[in-house]
Amino acid sequence: MNINFPYYNNKFDNKYYYEKSLKVQLFEENKNNLITTMDRRIFIRLLKLILSTVLVSSSKLPQNLESTSKISSIVDKTPCCLDRITSITCQRLYMTNPRYFIYECSNNADFAFIQCCKTCFDHKSSNGPRLNYTNISNELLINTETAICYDKRGEKWCENFVKRNNFWKYYPFKNLNCSNQPYSFRSCRASCGYCSIKERKALVNYNYKKAMDSKLCGDLNITFLKDIKRFPNNKKKYGSESIMIRKLMNKIKKKNLISDKSNEIKGSVFGGNL
Repeated sequence: MNINFPYYNNKFDNKYYYEKSLKVQLFEENKNNLITTMDRRIFIRLLKLILSTVLVSSSKLPQNLESTSKISSIVDKTPCCLDRITSITCQRLYMTNPRYFIYECSNNADFAFIQCCKTCFDHKSSNGPRLNYTNISNELLINTETAICYDKRGEKWCENFVKRNNFWKYYPFKNLNCSNQPYSFRSCRASCGYCSIKERKALVNYNYKKAMDSKLCGDLNITFLKDIKRFPNNKKKYGSESIMIRKLMNKIKKKNLISDKSNEIKGSVFGGNL
């Protein structure tokens, strides 16, 4: 099968030089590595995967992509602890081989905090090992001496990813940034600040109670805890008291209506109110 590739001649006309398509730019950067037809087919599949919407998160596009790295949007936020490969899959993995599942939760940060986080750490669930979220996150991600912190795609690739250089500044990749936790955690964990290195601590806050809050982290499209303002306890108490007062007032009104009706009946029988 013949595969047609975009034109990649280095001599473009001046008026078209700044209007190269995204496919042309990607092909130019990787054409030296595409020797066989199989390499080209793999390249096309990878290109489709990058352009797909599977990895798109709910984060909003910043107005200036060139100067914004998106790291500031994750500082002190808590990533949601969810089973991103579905809870049924994670629970079946645990039931099939509990020992191996516990080992992966304790030693593989990608598996523990992205793929099967809820099954690994949820203490309310009976279908998991109920491991200690705080201890494991501290050992694998926070503690500079024990943290497994590196960029899976390499330093240069992740530097372009964070600074929005090369093709990352274009529209199709607007939502693929450090605030997209499932993608950036697996690709550029160190550069985006999801773990601690010698120079700095992790930028995000791994909090068990917040990460497990089903009200604020109940959707797979949500990567970080929702910023919802909660009312102080005194306001909540006042609201509950007002509800109770209304209920009591309604009961009193109903009693008065019943008593009035009974008096009318008595008056009709005996010729007057008793």
